[in-house]
Amino acid sequence: MIKMVCNRAALDEAVAIVRPVVAARTPKPVLQCIKLSAGKDSLTLMATDLEVTIRFEVTQVEVQQAGDAVVAADKFGEIVSKSTGETLAISAEDTALLVKSESARFKILGFPSADFPEVPAFDGQPDLTINAGLLQSMINKTIFATAKEHTRYAINGVLWEKSGKKLQLIATDGRRLAKVSGPLVESAGKDQSAIVPVKALGAIQRLLRDDDEVVAVKFTETQIMFHTDRASVTAQLVEGQFPKYQDVIPRDTNRKAEASTEELRSALTQASILTSEESKGVRLAFAANGLTMSAHSAEAGEASVQCKIDFTGEPLEIGFNPQYLMDALKVIGDPTCSIEMQESTKPGLVKAGADFLYVVMPVNLG
Repeated sequence: MIKMVCNRAALDEAVAIVRPVVAARTPKPVLQCIKLSAGKDSLTLMATDLEVTIRFEVTQVEVQQAGDAVVAADKFGEIVSKSTGETLAISAEDTALLVKSESARFKILGFPSADFPEVPAFDGQPDLTINAGLLQSMINKTIFATAKEHTRYAINGVLWEKSGKKLQLIATDGRRLAKVSGPLVESAGKDQSAIVPVKALGAIQRLLRDDDEVVAVKFTETQIMFHTDRASVTAQLVEGQFPKYQDVIPRDTNRKAEASTEELRSALTQASILTSEESKGVRLAFAANGLTMSAHSAEAGEASVQCKIDFTGEPLEIGFNPQYLMDALKVIGDPTCSIEMQESTKPGLVKAGADFLYVVMPVNLG
């Protein structure tokens, strides 16, 4: 039995945060559900696909009778988001959940709460704490570079390296690599290294709304746990050996271009218009008098775009996949950036500020 009145907007926000963790396809229908757990003066929503688990607390609720209920995530989410009125009255008996708004009444069939997997709570002292705004920025600057092929497990996540009071996140898909570092608020215990799955980092991104909030993080041999004032996320770590990323980062570059991040991104966007599936590359010609980006496609035509830069070194022509460069330029956050190179067949190195670097492999333009 469960009985309460909940602020509809607050509940809608909570469902939107936990719902993406729900299993998309599974032989266990209960994993496509959300568990509602009403306590004395709050409601906790829980979801899991057995690899990532999330708990999120709603305090804008008046609980008349505490208890648990398990309900289909898709139907419950639609009801909450499409209902009208400021509040929703929610009650449950056995496996049926009743939801009443000012003009509608819904009855959803669910599952016994005992069938829902156990959702761990964050216990004990954290291994590190970090500013939420910084963590959000660090995830944004790396998550896009992870591998999308599900067979390459070790690079399907982001490598976390804790060393003293410093945290580094590294991601690669074999064609580019993003690395960012930042200071921790607190750090305890030994240095740590772990590969965190993309789905868990997506869940963290959705729940970090206050940049000044502090996020607590704890590692075990097989899991990582995140905790904020209102939520916690637990994830199984990605198995496998992350590549030796240090060997990929160029250290002997002899050419350097500095430019406005936005001007560089705009020029790349224009030059890439006339690329095609067969010719995805853009030629970048660096010289003392500026940068010329050109693209050619037998099917679409050709483009040439000028961009102002400060360049040191001998002139160089090199080809890059423009999308790979734009992915990094979108998240840099600094008004200026630099591109360092050695020769047309070696990786380029994009840097911004003191904490971000991005390695991208060149493409052969023939």
